[in-house]
Amino acid sequence: MTDATATLGSGADRVSPASSDADERLRHLVSAARTGGLAYILGSVRRAVGAEVAFFDMSGNVLSSAPARTLWDFERVVEVRRSGPGPNAPFTVLPVDVEGDTVGLLAARTTEDPYRMMSVAIDLLALEISKLRAKQLGQSQLLAALLEDI
Repeated sequence: MTDATATLGSGADRVSPASSDADERLRHLVSAARTGGLAYILGSVRRAVGAEVAFFDMSGNVLSSAPARTLWDFERVVEVRRSGPGPNAPFTVLPVDVEGDTVGLLAARTTEDPYRMMSVAIDLLALEISKLRAKQLGQSQLLAALLEDI
């Protein structure tokens, strides 16, 4: 691997290949969040980490997964989350928090995340859940106002 990092003020525009690959993965992940919702985010995470991924609510329901028909054992996912990373953990599990509450778990069938995309993904998933909650709240308030007017 060559070290081709740019130095500030040197005029060099070269970027290391690893950095450019990470940048591309990050751009793809953010673009997926901007345009497509949960399924697109999970598809992009799968591409970024090179493994099957799933997003669960805290009741054990799979809200989205990539590929779509992947089978997961939620009890095992929770067990791995409690025990933390280790040699016996076949996958990575990260909590997705919104306003201080854990609303879901992001699981990936890998223990490696060389580009640190999983941490970005949990933030994007939290934003997506916040958007869905805001939309739901707005619809509820609109319905309540409509019923009040009737």
